[in-house]
Amino acid sequence: MNASRTLGALAVLACLSGCATPERFVLLPDSTGRSTAIVVTGKASTLTLAEPYAEARVTEGKIEPARVDAAEVSRRYGAILSATPAPPTSFVVYFSAAENDLAPESVATLREVQQTVLKRPAPEVVVIGHTDRVGKLEANDSLSVKRALFVRDKLVETGVAADRIAAFGRGEREPLVATDDEVAEPRNRRVEIKVR
Repeated sequence: MNASRTLGALAVLACLSGCATPERFVLLPDSTGRSTAIVVTGKASTLTLAEPYAEARVTEGKIEPARVDAAEVSRRYGAILSATPAPPTSFVVYFSAAENDLAPESVATLREVQQTVLKRPAPEVVVIGHTDRVGKLEANDSLSVKRALFVRDKLVETGVAADRIAAFGRGEREPLVATDDEVAEPRNRRVEIKVR
């Protein structure tokens, strides 16, 4: 679970427990392995939760530290956590110099995108095409849109509703690698895919 999802889950837990005594705050583990923390403030003291499954119980402004485990969190808050949407995911697929030829290493990435989108109950997908700086600006604008539409069409072929996908082209305006004009840079010939 990423940091914003962790804090969001904590906020939901805090709100739902607001009517109960004591209020409970639990720090959930971050799926990326990053350290996270939250500070719980009472009337006269504060407590920092910095370990996964650390808990703070607040009763009439007094804070008591505690520990829970994954099973207890699942028992208490499983329904809430299962309703939390998956965090956004980003992918990049690369193209050869030809118009719509995926680079060989990107074929598997596109399959992964398709699987990710299909697992979400109501996906929102943004597809943004880019080019390198070879060619005229107008031609690259058109090419970037064609690449974005190519990726959109591949997603639609696997069952993703077309109205769930927004496709745009940025031409050569947002290079991943800065180059001079007319320099062929394979990493700039890409489509970025954001799945929410």
